[in-house]
Amino acid sequence: MENKIELALYGVRGSCATGSRDYMELGGDTSSYVIRHGDTVHFLDAGSGIRRAMIKELTPDVRNVHMHISHGHLDHIDMGCAGPIYYNKLPEGLQVTGYRYLAEALGVLFSGKTSWPVRLGNMAGINKDMKLFQGGETLNLPGVRISTLENYHPVDDENTTRNYGGSIAYRLDITKDNGTVVSVVYASDLEWDYLQGGKPQPESKRLR
Repeated sequence: MENKIELALYGVRGSCATGSRDYMELGGDTSSYVIRHGDTVHFLDAGSGIRRAMIKELTPDVRNVHMHISHGHLDHIDMGCAGPIYYNKLPEGLQVTGYRYLAEALGVLFSGKTSWPVRLGNMAGINKDMKLFQGGETLNLPGVRISTLENYHPVDDENTTRNYGGSIAYRLDITKDNGTVVSVVYASDLEWDYLQGGKPQPESKRLR
C-alpha cells in the first residue's frame, strides 16, 4: 500500500444541489467525499457530487471501491447521476455499506417506476451483497478498519423508541506502510435539537 492518503470533496451541500455562483467556492453538489489510499477508493455518500467523483477517481489503477452511505435521503443517494455505477468493470463491483434502511431506500428510488428508469437490480456495477448497519458494528477490510456509530437523525419509526437510527457515522482507521494509522471520521446529519416533524427535543443537552 502506498503511504499517500488523499481526501477529496466533491459535494458539501445538504438538501438541494445548486448551480449558483455564490456557492462555487466549495461547489454546489450534495454530499460526496472520497478517501483514496493505494489501489482502494472509499466514496462517502453519493449525493449529486458522485458523478464527478466517479469520473475522476475510477482510474485504471483502482481495484477496490467501497461506497459508504450515511442514510437514504435523496441528497445522499443520488446514484442515478453516476453512469460508472452501472457499467464499471471492477472485479467485485462497487461494494456498498450503509445504515439499516438503505436497501429499502434504494429500492424505492430505483424501482424503475416513477423516480428513475433503471431498477436497482439492473445496476450491474453494484455488488448486490450490501452490508447494512445499525451502528456500533465494525468492518475489517485490507488496510482499513471501519467503525460505525448510530447518529441522532430523527426517523418516523414506531419500532425505534429512541428516534435513533436515521443515519450512521463512519470512522476509517487506515494503516500506512510504516504502521502509522490515520483516522478519518465522516459524520453527517445529526440533529440534537429536534424530534421527527421539527418538534423540540427535550433531551438535547444530554444528547450533546
